[in-house]
Amino acid sequence: MTNDERLHIKEMGLTSLASIASELFLDIEQIYQGTMVSAQELDIDSRDRGVIAQIESLGGGDVLVVAVREKGLKDRYVEEVIKHVGVRQGLPITFYGVSEPYLTFARRFIGNISAIPPEAGIYDGLLSKPELERFFSALGVLSRSKIYLNPARMVSVDQIERNAKKQNELGEQGLILLDCLQSMVGSEFRLEVPGSSLIKLKQLAIEIGVVVVVMYQLDSSVQDHPATLTRLELREVEELVRLADSICLLSNDKGGFKLDLPKIQIKS
Repeated sequence: MTNDERLHIKEMGLTSLASIASELFLDIEQIYQGTMVSAQELDIDSRDRGVIAQIESLGGGDVLVVAVREKGLKDRYVEEVIKHVGVRQGLPITFYGVSEPYLTFARRFIGNISAIPPEAGIYDGLLSKPELERFFSALGVLSRSKIYLNPARMVSVDQIERNAKKQNELGEQGLILLDCLQSMVGSEFRLEVPGSSLIKLKQLAIEIGVVVVVMYQLDSSVQDHPATLTRLELREVEELVRLADSICLLSNDKGGFKLDLPKIQIKS
């Protein structure tokens, strides 16, 4: 990416994961100075073949809605999508709604693709040489990636549309990933009805031929299977089924992901 392109990305309120990885490289090099390492091929294949098959089945103009109750599960799914699209495939992906500081997200994500848990003491100088080689390899991969982050907890379709069209001109627009459909706002900065936001996102997806994946947060206080909806959720989900190209309900399956079609049952 040229300096002009970096400036455009920054003007859009986005941060490149590649720039964060480059900065972390210098930090890690300082912490482990004197340790000789060589590049190591990363094993970033996923056991969650269902997620990969689901994402790869989508084409330009498609909108996928993923409904989920558990926030931790949603975060894991988001990371898996970013890892597959932005790292394995090397395609551009923009994630709107990062709910934590960039550096926190980046550190966890790099640990994820290098298979090093946070408790390993990455930033305390405690990594073994093989771990350090994997970590540097992960930083190298991410420094060449086209993964972009936007931190706003509430974001408008208008902003996403402007950014997506500009990124499209730069050749930097691929999949759009939104953290929470209920956080979309209108031009007056008021929360929009999810169905209204989805219609606008679908129009954008068709116009520039992009794939849009939207997370839909179900009530986390309901402790039943995610296919069991409250009465308040029922109307919205039925509308989303009608508007989206595909919708699934995400749940935990022995440490992996389970993707169900929405078999709607009402819970009062």
